[in-house]
Amino acid sequence: MATEPTTPTAGLPNLTERKSSTGSISIDEKDPQVYEASDKESGSEVARDLEIDVRQLERLSQLAEQISDEEAEAIMREVFEEHRHDPSYPNTVLEVAKRFFEDPGLKSDTVLYQRALKELKMEAALIIHDSPYVEVRAVVSSEDDPSTPCSTVRAWTIGLLFACAGALINQLFSLRYPRIEIDEIVAQLLAYPAGTAWARWVPDRSINLFGYTLALNPGPFNRKEHMLITIMANVSFGVGYSAYVIVVQRVPTFFNQEWAKQFGYQISLSLSFQLMGYGLAGLSRRFLVYPAAAIWPRNLASIALNNSFHANENPIVNGWKISQMRFFLYAFGGMFVYFWFPNYIIGAMSYFSWIAWIKPESAILAAVAGTNTGLGLNPLPTFDWNVVEASIQPLISPFFATFNNFIGMLTTFPIVLSIWLTNTWYTGHLPINSNRPFDRFGHQYKVTEVVDDNGFYDQAAYEAYSPLYLSAGQAFLYGSFFAVYPATLVYAFLYHRHEIVRGFKSLIRRKDPRHDNKDVHNRLMAAYPEAPEWWYASILLLAIGLGLIAILCYPTHTTVGALFMGLALALIFVVPIGVIFAVTNQEVTLNVLAEFIGGVLFPGNALAMNMFKSYGYVVTARTLRFASDLKLGQV
Repeated sequence: MATEPTTPTAGLPNLTERKSSTGSISIDEKDPQVYEASDKESGSEVARDLEIDVRQLERLSQLAEQISDEEAEAIMREVFEEHRHDPSYPNTVLEVAKRFFEDPGLKSDTVLYQRALKELKMEAALIIHDSPYVEVRAVVSSEDDPSTPCSTVRAWTIGLLFACAGALINQLFSLRYPRIEIDEIVAQLLAYPAGTAWARWVPDRSINLFGYTLALNPGPFNRKEHMLITIMANVSFGVGYSAYVIVVQRVPTFFNQEWAKQFGYQISLSLSFQLMGYGLAGLSRRFLVYPAAAIWPRNLASIALNNSFHANENPIVNGWKISQMRFFLYAFGGMFVYFWFPNYIIGAMSYFSWIAWIKPESAILAAVAGTNTGLGLNPLPTFDWNVVEASIQPLISPFFATFNNFIGMLTTFPIVLSIWLTNTWYTGHLPINSNRPFDRFGHQYKVTEVVDDNGFYDQAAYEAYSPLYLSAGQAFLYGSFFAVYPATLVYAFLYHRHEIVRGFKSLIRRKDPRHDNKDVHNRLMAAYPEAPEWWYASILLLAIGLGLIAILCYPTHTTVGALFMGLALALIFVVPIGVIFAVTNQEVTLNVLAEFIGGVLFPGNALAMNMFKSYGYVVTARTLRFASDLKLGQV
């Protein structure tokens, strides 16, 4: 029979014994039985608290011994203040840090104090030598070889070919319904066989270009080249929003403005939107790229896929011996075969509204359980993975973010249904969930009926034609946005102000933030020359100049205020939205706010409103996309 220890020194107890939200274990301060673990059990619990492998514990303990007590306390105090509300950070570490810094009675118990200090020193060592986030450690290496070639002729040739082809396909089919679009993952998949074929078949020769000697075949196709090609696809595959602005101006169905087809106008407007996003992304690196908390969950999937192609070892994981490449090929093949069933063979599998089939003549049942134009109250709404991940991306987004989406949908469901059933704003005559505007006849609203030849709003024509009506779902969505925008600013201030303040401090002091952050990947990147901020500022100024050319040199009937006030809107929201997006993979879009403010600033001038919206909403979205790519290049 085991005997209970008579003193707290039996086995250096871990400060952990209560289940936390992350599945780790944390302390119950009032339970004296937590201090009965053996040395081995205590070590296992520490590994579980820090969310590391037990085999890594010995090395981490050695690294922790190299850190002084004062240095560890300073690091962990900063981490505790910055991450105390971070849902992605290991909860047990934060609880131990909270007790260490806020419990005045802890130091009176020498054993417990030393035990807590030891665990905090190990966490400090983990922060210095690797990422504190288990998701990042799982796919991102904490080591780097600066001699590995990256910017090679091979990478740029393959990357540019894929970038041009993908951009052409996506732009060409962007106006088609249903839309055809290829994702950047296609380029990432095809880049590997293209790169390995280049390494095998292209001769090992060099060429001289502008005084530089460039190797045509620098050796085996490596992960850095592969990631560069992926980033090029990320940047280029997105359809430029300027295309939609130009189409609205030019197509006879809308404003029918013949001059909008001029090449000079189209290229200056398009480059202005895109380059402004590049410039702001570079200037926002201190807030959205360098902090370790800026995980950008979507990037982790790209990195994991990249690793599967270039993994040189195949460790057994939970008894599985299959290699990452073979497992990927099996999954890819199975998904390729399955794709044909919901998308072509049995189309009903995509929108599986089986509840509505029970009583097809019931409009209420279709509104409640329908998947396409209904509210989708259905326990089995689809068998199509494209539909599942269309908006939430459950495999990439953190669970707390996905669950938050679920609670939001569940909460707003009865509100939207009540609006529709009570015929509020005449929504009962329309589909309950549609993003189309309707006229008084229930048809799609014809914009050409309420504007003059210059695209200005015509009040008399509006009164003769019809007011504009929205579905219950769309009307509620617009209203909800006005609650989201102030909530975004408040949330960013309450929970991310430390990262934001630190970014502004480094900006004012003109320090390289890569040396201010204790993140291991920042230190690794410090070995490479960084693109200076004045480069990005110059790109931003060039974008402003191109925007002024598009607005002033063509009959847009728009003032330069649309550009500068739109840019001001982007500057206000890009960091708050960015820090939330980088942690949760949930983006707050500014389209509704930009439309509202643009309508107030430029009443009756739809084109000016579109310009303002583009420089406010679209530039913000592009900035976040490019900032994500900068983070991807960093890790």
